[in-house]
Amino acid sequence: MKIINALRSGLLRSAKSWKAALIITLALFFIISFFTIPFRGVLKSSLGSSVVTGQLAKGINFDILSDLSEVLKNYIRGLSSGLFLIIIAGMLFFTFFSGGLFSHLKEGQGRFSVSGFFRTSAAYFWPFLGITLIVSVILGFVISILIGVVAGISLAGETVSFQASGILRVALILFLGIVLSVFFLVADYSRAHISSVTGTSVFKSVGYGFKMTFGNFVSSVSMMFILMMIQVLFMWFMTKLIFVWKPTAGLAVFLMLITTQVLFFIRIFLRSWRYASVISMMESLGKDNYTDQAETGKYIYTFENNPLAE
Repeated sequence: MKIINALRSGLLRSAKSWKAALIITLALFFIISFFTIPFRGVLKSSLGSSVVTGQLAKGINFDILSDLSEVLKNYIRGLSSGLFLIIIAGMLFFTFFSGGLFSHLKEGQGRFSVSGFFRTSAAYFWPFLGITLIVSVILGFVISILIGVVAGISLAGETVSFQASGILRVALILFLGIVLSVFFLVADYSRAHISSVTGTSVFKSVGYGFKMTFGNFVSSVSMMFILMMIQVLFMWFMTKLIFVWKPTAGLAVFLMLITTQVLFFIRIFLRSWRYASVISMMESLGKDNYTDQAETGKYIYTFENNPLAE
């Protein structure tokens, strides 16, 4: 019941803050344009003829691709060299806007404000970045161990039956899903805590994230696993649609561009739903803990019209 209530409450909160998802989608569109527009210019100057593009639309023409590869080599080399910077920029991008999301998805926040969204995004950027780095380091260590286990199973594949090896791989995939759910929960609980409690540190918030995750393991992990499966299925659908849809006419290309932005908006909305569900679960499961802490006067809560802060 707690899981259903948290998911329902998170969905309603995300729907009320749809403007936040729209702002993030537009910002992401402008950033991606810096990479796609130069690439489109390279393709246009290299291909030039509409006859050539028509041939590519019908199928793979290896002669054209061979000629084009030389032209694109320098561009791709430069793009590959900056791949690490692109990943870092993406992490900073979502870390920045996560502050605004967590702040506006809390209970009793009232009407959405664009200026307030950017203000809280900037205010929580550094604490959220610290949480992201700490959890990422721990997760990287755990993933390294899992990779070693998978490598060991692969090496032992010759000595065990094919059926047993397949079962082990499926079990490892499920276990990896649970591990990712746990660390997503730790990060989200930590962000929700630090955005709700003034005067707390990053390390205390991470500790609180672990406490909330393992103290309410079944309900929290089950909820996160459901949210992750929804996002994975949506990403599968999104990828399928983009690869299957091959527009050739100008109107079809325009419609694909609009559809892609709508899909990105839905993806951001699903992330917002995840954050809001975790916040709702935290407010439900941590009610007694919040009340005790509020009585001691250790923390000052920033929830507006929140009975937990009274």
